[in-house]
Amino acid sequence: MWLLHRHRRSLLLPPRGAGDHPVGGADPGDSRGTDCDRFDPASAALMEKLNYVVSLLETQQTHSASSAPAITPGSISNTVSPGWPVIAQDHIPQLPPQVLSHCNLSCRVLQWPIISTEGYDAVLESLFLSEKSDPESRLSRPQSVTEEDFPAHARAFLANVHTKNPVVEYRTLMRYSNDAAENGVGWDGPSCLVLLTSALGIVSTTFQRVSTTQQAQPKSNRELADACYFAARKRIGLLSATSLLYLQCHFLSGVYEMYNLRPLEAWHSFYVVSTAKPLYTRTRNPGSVDAETNDLEQRLFWSASKSEFVDDIPQEFPQEESWYYYLFEVSQQRTMYQVISSFYSSRQDTQLLEASVGVLTQDAIELERHQTLAGSRLPPWLQFVEGEASDRELPYFVRTRSLSVQDSILRPFLFLLIHSTTLQSPTIYGFSQRCLEGCYTLIDLNDIQHRHHGSWFQARAAFRCALTILAAKKSEKITVRSDWRHFIDVSLSVVEFWAKDADDLQRLAVVLRNLYDSMASYD
Repeated sequence: MWLLHRHRRSLLLPPRGAGDHPVGGADPGDSRGTDCDRFDPASAALMEKLNYVVSLLETQQTHSASSAPAITPGSISNTVSPGWPVIAQDHIPQLPPQVLSHCNLSCRVLQWPIISTEGYDAVLESLFLSEKSDPESRLSRPQSVTEEDFPAHARAFLANVHTKNPVVEYRTLMRYSNDAAENGVGWDGPSCLVLLTSALGIVSTTFQRVSTTQQAQPKSNRELADACYFAARKRIGLLSATSLLYLQCHFLSGVYEMYNLRPLEAWHSFYVVSTAKPLYTRTRNPGSVDAETNDLEQRLFWSASKSEFVDDIPQEFPQEESWYYYLFEVSQQRTMYQVISSFYSSRQDTQLLEASVGVLTQDAIELERHQTLAGSRLPPWLQFVEGEASDRELPYFVRTRSLSVQDSILRPFLFLLIHSTTLQSPTIYGFSQRCLEGCYTLIDLNDIQHRHHGSWFQARAAFRCALTILAAKKSEKITVRSDWRHFIDVSLSVVEFWAKDADDLQRLAVVLRNLYDSMASYD
């Protein structure tokens, strides 16, 4: 039971509002299964909406098509555009379900012959079978919240979560939160949104780069956040499936699940958003949409541009930064689809040994060119300065995201260098060395206690990078840093830190430690 201090209202009170009104503008919003493998679920669940995004962008002429070269079918050099965010409607990379179903980039390294050991297939099959009880069972005692706290929780959400997943219009959210603080929560759409954003506001914290090897930072009130979340979940079923609120609340539900390292539950919420969007667009009457609702739709489908921002946005809600960040995310997502198509369409990396090295090299060069261009178009305040221990959140995420994509581009060449029986070219060796350097950097960057919707992915990235270093060291075909053990130790710390919340990470931690122990004789 969830108690309220001020009005002493039970959350089973009858509705006080008039259902779900459009609110806030929802914007853009390596696991198993088909869609579950599409990298960041928060981005992947809405990738299918790019067609609609482009049509809106082109209709409103927020970006000129002449700013990027035409994209035509064919080789990679023709299918990857050098800039963002304009993407030709008919040329979004399409990946067959059978490719996505086995494209587990983090655990794929376990199947490399140099480290493959009997029993890992079973590990791969069981990684996502949760043994934990229903998270609602964590509510072992009644949780309470003062209704006046709703606005504070909403502001924490806007400052800590909204910047990466801009799915609400902040003034509308604050109005709903103030109303809930004054009159209590009901069983309507605005109350559902207030409860979800409160849950995320409670569980989130201000960004700080504190190593997982250091003393644990104070924890947020997870029980209280869960209480808000489950109260919101009881209301989602009452929302109209043809409303913007329905899409927004399911999206935020997925984000909350990712904050708690529950990827399968998050995938379900994001999948609901993907399947409900066509129904929404078919049933709403464009002629009856007012200016405010039209703005919300534009935000929901990523079409807001810099010119749409008003001057009175509070400084703690860096909306302009978040939009540039999300456009960069869309660009990276599209590149990753092309990376998978080029390097990971086969079930195992061993099939790379039969591929044309020349074609693979050219593909990598073109994909990296796209990466460089996308990064160069970011404004200075989103640039990450190498060697700078920056606590600026969005530049940090831009850097880790970019390195993860680069890692996926370069790792196939390290595989070739390690496993090929023929002498490889200096180009392949150079790609492989850069892959290792990227792994060192990613491990350091992912060594962070800050909880966010990508924490699960960062733990898996640390695991993947550690395996890559171990494989390189064991091969003795490439130079590995003398302090390579330091990076494996840090990776173990990262995986074990987040394994407290995720069964699959517990299994990965055991696998990594066993492999590490088996190489005790290596200097």
